Amino acid sequence: MTPYFANFADFIAMGGHAFYVWLCYGFVFLAVVGMIVYAKAERNMVLKKLKKRQPNKRLTNKQRRAN
Repeated sequence: MTPYFANFADFIAMGGHAFYVWLCYGFVFLAVVGMIVYAKAERNMVLKKLKKRQPNKRLTNKQRRAN
């Protein structure tokens, strides 16, 4: 089995199409990172909203029995 590229410089050059190939890889990488950041921010926002909905203090045993 022989490699397609003779050396690392040829691999980086991508047969003259390096600009387009690496630009596409860059866009995909940025999109994936952006989706991860957005998902984490959305998760934190939902958790904060849920935390606001819940009462801050816990019921005592006496209060639980009254309900």
